[in-house]
Amino acid sequence: MKNRCNKIIYCDKCTCPRGVTGPTGIQGVTGPTGLRGMTGPTGIQGFTGHTGLRGITGPTGIQGVTGPTGLRGITGPTGIQGVTGLTGLRGITGPTGIQGFTGHTGLRGITGPTGIQGATGPTNSNVSTILPYSNGNSTISLFNGGGSTVNTGIFLGFGNHSLNINLFSNTIDLFDINGNFSFIVPEDITIKSLSGFFVFTQPITLSSISSLRLRIYTAPTNSIIFNPIAITPLLLTPSSLNIAYRTILYDTIDYNITVTKGEKILLLADTVTGGTSQFTFSGLLSASIALI
Repeated sequence: MKNRCNKIIYCDKCTCPRGVTGPTGIQGVTGPTGLRGMTGPTGIQGFTGHTGLRGITGPTGIQGVTGPTGLRGITGPTGIQGVTGLTGLRGITGPTGIQGFTGHTGLRGITGPTGIQGATGPTNSNVSTILPYSNGNSTISLFNGGGSTVNTGIFLGFGNHSLNINLFSNTIDLFDINGNFSFIVPEDITIKSLSGFFVFTQPITLSSISSLRLRIYTAPTNSIIFNPIAITPLLLTPSSLNIAYRTILYDTIDYNITVTKGEKILLLADTVTGGTSQFTFSGLLSASIALI
């Protein structure tokens, strides 16, 4: 052991020969933990591991209280118009509205040019002008004396009639009539027909055939004296001697009588009989004269 160092010198340059290592001694008591050293720098993050299997979904939680409505967002741009849909069924027509006020009459337009004159139509000499006569509001009463007294007659007008006049002769002076029921002819005319209609307003029983007579009277241009036209008068004759209320008489007679311009015309109504008994025709009388 002469070569052993007398001192234990820890050096890295010892050249002494090392002896055999002795057995490990008993572990000493652990000393107190030293102060924690400073944390070293974070190491490089390792690779992310594989995603684990999805766990079982837990039960739905209780719905929370609805939060307040958020502010309205900015309206987005209008989208492209879609294709027009099919026209719907027509609805029920509503009630007619109240008519509005009539608007003001517009200004009269400019008169258009005169049209081309049409062709002259054919002349028709058979077209008649009608002169209408009727007794008007009150009934007439025509008395016949049966040859023992003077008969009465009336002049018919256009919706009226004269008072009864005594017929002493066939000549009539306009001044003897209560009113003027004549009319003047403005041009030469031809009387084509005379028609009469009478309806009884009182029943009557006759002793002999009797008739209501209508005669046309004329007067020259410069005269007021009227005379009957020398033609057959129109006679309205009942078919029975027993005449009931509302019995109607009607007839017409054709003429071809020329009346010159300026002459005047009167229409006289009276009665004639073949007997001697007195009677009165009471009723409503209408007549018409056809002229061309």
